[in-house]
Amino acid sequence: MPGSDSKRRKSALTWRLEILTFHRILPKGEKYFIPPMSLAVDTFADLLRALASRYQVLHLSDAVRKIRKNELKGKIVCLTFDDGYLDNLEHAADVLLKTGLPATFFVPVHHIQTQQVYWWDYLDYLARESGQDFLAWTQDNDPDWINDVSGLNKVTGEPLTGSPARDLVRRLNSISRQNREEYLSKLALFFGPYQGPRLLMDISELKRLIDLGFEIGSHTVSHNPLTDLTLGQAESEISQSRQVLEQMCEARIQAFCYPRGAWNNELAGLAEKSGYSCAVTTCFGSNRPGQNMYSLKRRNISDYHGIRSLFPVLMSLMELSGRMDFLLSSRR
Repeated sequence: MPGSDSKRRKSALTWRLEILTFHRILPKGEKYFIPPMSLAVDTFADLLRALASRYQVLHLSDAVRKIRKNELKGKIVCLTFDDGYLDNLEHAADVLLKTGLPATFFVPVHHIQTQQVYWWDYLDYLARESGQDFLAWTQDNDPDWINDVSGLNKVTGEPLTGSPARDLVRRLNSISRQNREEYLSKLALFFGPYQGPRLLMDISELKRLIDLGFEIGSHTVSHNPLTDLTLGQAESEISQSRQVLEQMCEARIQAFCYPRGAWNNELAGLAEKSGYSCAVTTCFGSNRPGQNMYSLKRRNISDYHGIRSLFPVLMSLMELSGRMDFLLSSRR
């Protein structure tokens, strides 16, 4: 009936879905060497209380299910965590439970199973533990792509941060996977394995999150950007990670997250083919009617610096309003 179609079209225009991305939630005063990946737990708690009073906060799978049934209305927020850091359980989960809010935790199978730290955390560990030896090694093993004499990253043109590990991460992120892996292998051969504190959750802790009412999502097997792989390799990463996580966690895995946000339409098709209900990117912005459920946009949330750090929750709420997108989208 024409009238029914008109009502359905009208109702389909009434929702806006905001998906927030978090990585590390740290105690007040504890800093992470990559600032865009960390948020102080006190700020996190204040933000959640503000969200709970202003938005409907849903599990990502519930929001997607409602979208598919044309039942989603209003302004909706979903909370997601990438990479499976232990502080997600130690700090974030406690705050989430106190505020009664749901969340989805995206984890890569290999790192959870083996407890192998991410290569960027290994670099930070070496910079802190080996100090001058680490700096000397990077200078003695200085290929063309890492050499810098101008105070700028030769590849990206960005100013160096003064943090040796973070500057090296930026440069390594700008090169091919093969060159990056060759460099890191050479580095590990010289310095040996990571021997710092445990950084990642294990399988039992993922099950604990599920028992507490949270969702686990897939972040592939290896956490390699899928656009660096062949289509066959990418398909294996997407499908196998879901199968293994479901076996490990004894729970249904519905959501997928592209490592480093590296995605394209072919990969979105593979995520759908593999049985996920949705997939999230790092593309900045809001999700509205017509959005592909396998290329959902998110907003990264981290500590602010400078004068904005005095009003972190207000700044986050302003961003969620969408009024600053014209400015922020060009910076992210």
